[in-house]
Amino acid sequence: MNISGIEEQFIIWLQGGGQWLMGSMRFFSMLGDGPIYVLIAAFVYWCVDRRFGARVFLILMISAGVNALLKGAIHAPRPYWVNEKITGITKHASFGMPSGHSQSAASFVSAVAATVQGKWVYFSAAFFILVVGFSRIVMGVHYPSQVLVGFVVGLLVTFSFLKAENRVARLVNESPMGVQIGIVLCFSALILGLGVLLFTFLSHFRLPSSWVENAPDSFTAQNVATPISLTSVISTVGVLCGFGLGLVLEKQKGGHSTEGSWRQKSIRMLVGSAVLFGLWKLPGLYHPEGHMAAHIYLFLGAALPGFWISGPAPLLFEFLERQWD
Repeated sequence: MNISGIEEQFIIWLQGGGQWLMGSMRFFSMLGDGPIYVLIAAFVYWCVDRRFGARVFLILMISAGVNALLKGAIHAPRPYWVNEKITGITKHASFGMPSGHSQSAASFVSAVAATVQGKWVYFSAAFFILVVGFSRIVMGVHYPSQVLVGFVVGLLVTFSFLKAENRVARLVNESPMGVQIGIVLCFSALILGLGVLLFTFLSHFRLPSSWVENAPDSFTAQNVATPISLTSVISTVGVLCGFGLGLVLEKQKGGHSTEGSWRQKSIRMLVGSAVLFGLWKLPGLYHPEGHMAAHIYLFLGAALPGFWISGPAPLLFEFLERQWD
């Protein structure tokens, strides 16, 4: 029996643990969803500490971009695609290596722990990361090896970002606005360009028929026809680009204060989250024809929420609070 077979038997054994285990693992897996991290990062950026919030948001989105590229490059199956004895508690058409939930948890939570620091902070961070990863195994959507690689990649993203942060921040802050915008666009174009290269070189890849037969509810005809897709890369780069441009705008306006009463901070979160939710839903209202138009629309639709969080939102909050004072 090969390593994958051993991992599959381990998952089957775990799934025999009963519905109570499945229910709790669904909960912990949900805590690892990207939108929850985005809301937490927005709260920190708007209400706690501007630089801290920007740091964890950028780490989260860079990690998501790396994950999307690696999933396409490796194009490894999820366990329930391969073994019909494994139940996929949630259905996914994206590839399995590395685990996105595990990587996001590792990158985001380690960034928070590295900033806040403290023995109990480190312990809580490690516990949360491990539980999120374990939940993905129990739910049959990732092999243990995919979770482990997600942990490693997520931690490497955080470590690399923190090592380069001060140097890059100094370079950006000392540059004029036009250069700052250019840096944001070039970095976004770099990740997007890697995605296009990946799509070009792997466009011939087709899903094995056994994967589709074992997980028919996971795939649409479009997934089967073009399993290597640019969608995840484009949407991630869009959010990252929008957030970066918003940072440039916000800095040119003099920055924003995170101080305020709990009433003010609650209003910031209510208003900011309501607009953010609307912007998230906006792309689904229209579906342009043609691949190029669809990709541009997807990019712009993803950029707007990122731009709102870092730029217009804090400026609007300060304007409203001045009017109320």
